[in-house]
Amino acid sequence: MRLSVDGLMVLCTVVTLGLVGYRSAQPDGALGGWVRERQAATERRNLLNTEWDRILSVGQLIGDAHTSAPIVEFADYECPFCRQMHPVLEEWLQSQPGSGVIYIHFPLPSHPQAPGAAAAAICAGRQERFHDMHVVLMTTAEWRSDSNWVREASQAGVSDIGQFTSCLTSAETLRQIEASKELARKLAVSGTPSFFGRNGKRHLGVASGDILSRLY
Repeated sequence: MRLSVDGLMVLCTVVTLGLVGYRSAQPDGALGGWVRERQAATERRNLLNTEWDRILSVGQLIGDAHTSAPIVEFADYECPFCRQMHPVLEEWLQSQPGSGVIYIHFPLPSHPQAPGAAAAAICAGRQERFHDMHVVLMTTAEWRSDSNWVREASQAGVSDIGQFTSCLTSAETLRQIEASKELARKLAVSGTPSFFGRNGKRHLGVASGDILSRLY
């Protein structure tokens, strides 16, 4: 059977589209990548739901206390990208009534002052001053050279300095930081900042307000 020129063109088009579709569906193709990300998002959503009580127990909320689906952020006070993200996050929270972010401490091994800063934030939180301390740590740098957490506590309005100082090295505080690291490992967090939505979506690195809204 002989095909006309038009018939040959149609046949070539069909074959080409078939090859493109086949290639796209391969694990390293565009469609394969989309499928993998959908599966990963589902797994993350399931894991977030399973671990939600632990996230609430080790994380510290910034924003509306009654928010129903807060974003989860893993961050490190000594991380330059987290510090760059801070004003963006604050502005987004103010522009989105009812929104919230659960901040989870993930001090990186390369940042020697980060564990102490995390402990300072946790201990300020025990006196209802977490957000104040969070802002101080994100916007000042003196503590990176001398670890004078009492100075930062005073700036954050912490009233009982003795309780704050004892809290810094308490077993409970150290357990909270370790529990945060364990959550990070479960969610395959390798760097900061890392953001997760209850919908299973995630974003690694500095984010815009629009990206945060898609997670929310």
